[in-house]
Amino acid sequence: METTAAHRRTLARRATWLATLSLASALVGAGAASAEPVPSPLGATVTKTDTAPTGYEVTFRVESDSAHVYLLGDTYFTQPDMLGGAETFFSHEGRTGDEWREGDISHPLFTNVPAELTEVSEGLFEITMALPAGAFSYGFAHTDEPCTMGFSCAATPDPTNPPVFADATGASSQALSQVFVPSHPSFPTYDADAQGHPVDGTLEHVLFTDAGEISPAGDNQLGVYLPPGYDPERAEPYQLLVLSHGAYDNETSWFSQGRAANIVEHAIDTGAIEDTVVVTTNFYNFDSGSTEEGTTLYAAYAEALRTVVLPMVEDAYHVSTERADRAFGGLSMGGGISTHLLQHDADLFGYFGIWSGAQLGLGDISADELANLDSALGIHVGAGEQDYLAGIGEGSAQRALAYRQLGLRVDEHSMDGGHTFQVWRTMLHDYLENVAFADVPAHEPATLLTDISPVIDDARHTEFFTEISWLAEQGITRGWETDGGREFRPLGTITRDAMAAFLYRLAGSPEWEAPAASPFIDVTPSTTEFYAEITWLADQQITLGWETAAGQEYRPLAPITRDAIAAFLYRFAAPAGYEAPAESAFVDVAPGSTEFYTEIAWLAESGISTGWVEGDAAEFRPRSATTRDAMAAFLFRLTGLAG
Repeated sequence: METTAAHRRTLARRATWLATLSLASALVGAGAASAEPVPSPLGATVTKTDTAPTGYEVTFRVESDSAHVYLLGDTYFTQPDMLGGAETFFSHEGRTGDEWREGDISHPLFTNVPAELTEVSEGLFEITMALPAGAFSYGFAHTDEPCTMGFSCAATPDPTNPPVFADATGASSQALSQVFVPSHPSFPTYDADAQGHPVDGTLEHVLFTDAGEISPAGDNQLGVYLPPGYDPERAEPYQLLVLSHGAYDNETSWFSQGRAANIVEHAIDTGAIEDTVVVTTNFYNFDSGSTEEGTTLYAAYAEALRTVVLPMVEDAYHVSTERADRAFGGLSMGGGISTHLLQHDADLFGYFGIWSGAQLGLGDISADELANLDSALGIHVGAGEQDYLAGIGEGSAQRALAYRQLGLRVDEHSMDGGHTFQVWRTMLHDYLENVAFADVPAHEPATLLTDISPVIDDARHTEFFTEISWLAEQGITRGWETDGGREFRPLGTITRDAMAAFLYRLAGSPEWEAPAASPFIDVTPSTTEFYAEITWLADQQITLGWETAAGQEYRPLAPITRDAIAAFLYRFAAPAGYEAPAESAFVDVAPGSTEFYTEIAWLAESGISTGWVEGDAAEFRPRSATTRDAMAAFLFRLTGLAG
């Protein structure tokens, strides 16, 4: 990198820069791929075919002394509903691009068998397949025995197309190379032009040390992107974007698998953002020794940013110190870091991207943490809807919901996909286009409830803040409109007529013509507010009511007891073939002594009810009235079970 003498002096003030590698606009050998075949017999060759299913094909060629060579990476596809969870080791259809279909998502192989390359001549292996538009990470597994599962075979990068920073001294390694496939006008697949945008800026890999502030000293890494024409002497400092990787990745990941330089420069060239310096960190440099729940790492990372990394970057590069000119983004565990910074160190950045965040749920917060959250200029939350790793897909939606309920400036972007860079590249692109460095207006949720809060020392505090917020946003509860705003009244008991309305709305408010003649003598069209909902409940056999001498009663204004709500939810979910255990999960519920033992046992086994835990014992309290906050938790967990 060319620098003035003054600039070189600032580089040395804060840290010792041990190594700097500059890369030109050819980001990797697979930058913006040409439609013409690469004139090399080795590597990844992109060819325009003008034929279905994608209009392009890629030939992968590699030399090997092994008996078998397999293609690994995210060049495999599945319909979203065919992607399994952690219990199936994320198994899926595992189709190659030759069988690409509309609606497919890209996902690496775990239990599936990868595609094997054919030995076309001695020591030369190749495979050709169609691929849709976008960037794809790939590597080769060289084995002497057949590879029967993708995750059991180690990948090595393409030697003719090494990953970004592969030759940089002290850089962390990547196991995969990248290839970009353009979009074809006659065969639309994915909108991924930003991922292949040419890079005219500069990439640098930097090693630094700072007198024991970060351990191990002298072995700490940063990746840096400087926009085209970067001028350390210009009057206006540059905007700064800091990106964090996830578990098992490093400072090179965002620039290799993440295509961050391509995506950022696309945003600059289209005018979505101004010229921006990008810094990628390696959070393993900042680990204080314990990563239980990630919280220790998060705090150590925040401290390192505040005391070492950001001051050092300010000295080395001409970047702004204003919050409005600074944005942070992180994926997976890096998303957990982003939530921590937002909640505890929001003065460091104005904008926060939280993608597939590993830290789930908002939880109880303090007034200071709420003030941090409220100070953010923009929040971007997103994940793949089929991200089943630790419930991240669902947890991301919950986090966005909780932020909205607090009235924060939040933009949610969800998409079909798993826990992969196919999702995170899209998240970064959307963040830069719509949130980062922008004047984001305050979000005004229509269902903001005024009598609940996650703040511990707030009189309105409730442990079920997220669950109640979800209930309101889904339109399942409408609460009470008061002069002070809409109220939920979480500690009030829920009546049986309101429970009927909740379940009817939870079912999607199905089309239903209420009968003129009521099945209950105490429920009539003219006197019962939720007549249609109660009669639907009866029609679905969710409620049976009470048989009396005068006729069947529903008792709409009576509080619903916890055992009755267990029965309602059991019938609503209709679990097939469930057999209750001989031993109860609750000390106050036993077989033969409780009318709804089976239903309560199912509620416990499904995780819908945890009861009250006293020491080693748990109580369900079946005859107690159900409070509205507990009901919200029950329905929230039921929906998670169903989804």
